[in-house]
Amino acid sequence: MNTMTVTTEHPKFDAGGFSTDALWLPSSFGGATSKFLSLVLISVAVCLVMGVSSVHAASPFTIIGVPDIENETQDYPVMLQSQVDWIVNNRASQNIAFVAQQGDLTSLPTTDQFSTASNKLFQISSSAPGLPWGVLPGNHDFDRVNYINAFGPSKFAGQSWYGGAYNDSSYQTFAAGGRNYLMIDVEYNPSVSVLDWAQSVITANPGIPTIINTHDYLNSTGGRSSMGDLIFSGALTGNPDGLVYGNSQVFMVLCGHNFSSPWNQTSIDKAGQPVFENLADYQNTNSGDGYLRLYQFDETNSVIHVSTYSPYDATTPYLTDSLNQFDISMDFNARLGVVPEPTILCLLAVGGVALLMRRRKVVG
Repeated sequence: MNTMTVTTEHPKFDAGGFSTDALWLPSSFGGATSKFLSLVLISVAVCLVMGVSSVHAASPFTIIGVPDIENETQDYPVMLQSQVDWIVNNRASQNIAFVAQQGDLTSLPTTDQFSTASNKLFQISSSAPGLPWGVLPGNHDFDRVNYINAFGPSKFAGQSWYGGAYNDSSYQTFAAGGRNYLMIDVEYNPSVSVLDWAQSVITANPGIPTIINTHDYLNSTGGRSSMGDLIFSGALTGNPDGLVYGNSQVFMVLCGHNFSSPWNQTSIDKAGQPVFENLADYQNTNSGDGYLRLYQFDETNSVIHVSTYSPYDATTPYLTDSLNQFDISMDFNARLGVVPEPTILCLLAVGGVALLMRRRKVVG
């Protein structure tokens, strides 16, 4: 398989700098007033740099997992359509922040099957503008020309949340619950160069809570597969401890591929922090039966609620056994870092800016 590399600059979450030379002060403002207003504007800039320019919104939000859809694409496109329609129609009610597909987009990597998968999934962008989502190739998807034509970087041109790609892997950014996140989609059977690239994305965005979305990672009976071990702790050029084990900002891994049973487990990284690893794949249940995996991040209650729902199966819409419906306990601030709240100084700054603008109107 030939390797085609697509690179983009790594966009960092950065409030930007400021210069006191840019402070606007009317000539009629002098003395103590001018100094006060300068302090106000500097305080605003400090608030921005500290990331406290907006109130921390702790409302629950949801990440949707879309596991292996090969049978749906080949034989039951109406099933895949029901999943996409539900995502679009429930974006607001579920506060959906991201949609992550775990590979095996096709059963056979033909032009027709890739076209079906692409046409369905890109309805997320056309019908729910601004909603970030990501895909990756599974072991059924390795016709690179067809994959790139269907899901390559050019297909995501103009999407501000699309960060970049290397080979058949990519990454996205999204904001939810007052935090910024990275989602890195790692292709099936990744080379060390692909994992080195994923490490470079993390290095360029230090401290940003990160989720690895991939195809083959966990076994249905527990433990990681050989590919999962490589992703977890395989030595990299930029990190000898591996992509997951060696990066404490990676707190979750999502995967599919193994369909005998769902599985979830918690591993510990080098820093002693938990990594929540989740396998879901329903291709062997009535060809997928339209099941989606819902991860609801509930920071107020320190939990991620996990559920499995099908908008297609009216008889059994929810799978409620302990492998398909469970809670992951997590202290968000301890694991992901504290989200600063507005300080008195920042609130004063906002009031000062309002005063400044009022005075500007009066003077003008």
